[in-house]
Amino acid sequence: MNFDPKFTRIVNTLFSTQQAHITASGKISEPFKVERGVRQGDPLSPLLYIIAFNSLLVALQQNIQGININNYVFKLAAYADDLTVRFSSTTDWDSFTNTINKYEKASNAK
Repeated sequence: MNFDPKFTRIVNTLFSTQQAHITASGKISEPFKVERGVRQGDPLSPLLYIIAFNSLLVALQQNIQGININNYVFKLAAYADDLTVRFSSTTDWDSFTNTINKYEKASNAK
């Protein structure tokens, strides 16, 4: 994805200095740097997730044939972090797994 450098700088600034503590048995740990992800409940989390997840959806849409139902080709449906994919053949399955593997490597996601 080609983001405006200003947008990228802003997001990096917001998330590059995150720290957290662990609380266990009434004791709080020393702070440690959070090097990946966004905080749960952060208002930007859903938007950033959609931006990242959309690239996977576009790639799958391009690489999967899907199934034809009443002259409509159904390939995938996504809602929040749920994804349903319809395969018409083992070729679709191979395309799906290859696309997922490429996405995981590019995004460092699992």
